[in-house]
Amino acid sequence: MDKMKYLSRIQIFKDLELEELKKYEPVTPMKVVEKGTVISSPHMDQKLLYLIKSGKVRLYRITESGKELTVDILETGHVFGEIGTFTTGSENLYAEA
Repeated sequence: MDKMKYLSRIQIFKDLELEELKKYEPVTPMKVVEKGTVISSPHMDQKLLYLIKSGKVRLYRITESGKELTVDILETGHVFGEIGTFTTGSENLYAEA
C-alpha cells in the first residue's frame, strides 16, 4: 500500500489535506518487525511514535517479582510511544511485536 494512503487512514492524520500529509511522508519510515521482537523498552534512549500498519503489539511491564504483566494488545491502526512532549501513555512499558 502506498505510504500516503496508509498515513491518511491513521486516526491522528485522517483530517489532514494531502499537501499537509506529504510533509510527514519523509519522516515516517516503514519497517517490518519480526514477531517476538522488543520494539521499545524503558531502557531505550530513543523516543519514537509508532504507527501499527498491520499485526499486533503487546504492551507490558515487568513486575517486582520479574513476571511480565500485559497491559494492552494494540492492533492495526493504533499509535503508541512518545515524541517530544507528546506521549500515548506507553512510557515505562515494553512493546513487543
